[in-house]
Amino acid sequence: MMSTIDQCPTAPDQHDNTDSNNSRDKKGGLSAEEILGDAFTINFAGYDTVLITLTFALTLLAAHLRVQVWVHEEIFMVLGERDNTHRDDDGDMDRDCKTMFPRLRRCKAVLLETLRLYAPVTGVPKMRAPSAKGISLVIEDRLIPIPAGTEVFPALLGMQTDARHWNPQPYKWRPSALSTEGLGKGLPGTQHRHVH
Repeated sequence: MMSTIDQCPTAPDQHDNTDSNNSRDKKGGLSAEEILGDAFTINFAGYDTVLITLTFALTLLAAHLRVQVWVHEEIFMVLGERDNTHRDDDGDMDRDCKTMFPRLRRCKAVLLETLRLYAPVTGVPKMRAPSAKGISLVIEDRLIPIPAGTEVFPALLGMQTDARHWNPQPYKWRPSALSTEGLGKGLPGTQHRHVH
């Protein structure tokens, strides 16, 4: 990966007044350097967030044997027994992800519950433009004005652990609460929020 970074051209200096920068400004498009820089940033950001999510999910699975067994049962039900006869010319297992993945609801519940408690992004800052008109937000029976230039930082962890929505234990990792198939019938404290 570092060799790719070393090979990427650097963005031109902001104070560089070459013809290529001036023509780019007049046309309003992005230069090749800016496109490469944005592609690298998007690629790296996606890699990092997936890495964080999988790290937490695997750590939590390692600590919760019952959830491991629960997920393993589903994987075995969906995939069944596979042997080497199902390999394609490249040696990869021949599986149709479009039909297989939607059936892995427990796996999806594990990832969603992990993201609920251990989100790689903890806030999404928003700002009303200083030149925009103010707006009002209705929350329950209150009208809250949001004037132009206001910055809002929603606390994602606070929303995802609000006891009004995630009772009885909002900080407990419970993938079964997101699945139509709980860890066990009559499991105390399991509220089902179905994953579709």
